[in-house]
Amino acid sequence: MQLTAILLALVFLSAVTCSTFAEEEAQGLRELTQEELDRYQFDVEESDVLVKELTLGQRYVLDTQRREISDLVARRLGILNLKEKEADIPVLQWLVDKKAIQQGDVRE
Repeated sequence: MQLTAILLALVFLSAVTCSTFAEEEAQGLRELTQEELDRYQFDVEESDVLVKELTLGQRYVLDTQRREISDLVARRLGILNLKEKEADIPVLQWLVDKKAIQQGDVRE
């Protein structure tokens, strides 16, 4: 009788532990102990990186976006020429700070 009760308790604890583990893992909240961290095997997937020249269509899209930003900067800030370098970052930040681009304005 006692052995049956012990076995039932172990089965119950095992089910609760598995259920809790599954819930935590599904939510991405499970904390690992130091021992589990030390033994954890990360999935390592190495792949070669291939850098290719932009296609004609990609270049066209980027050029169009650059023209639109230049026009916006000229209209809103009065700056006629962007250098298309790192020095333009403060100008673009100023554009954002002035709220020249509305949250719903996806294109700009």
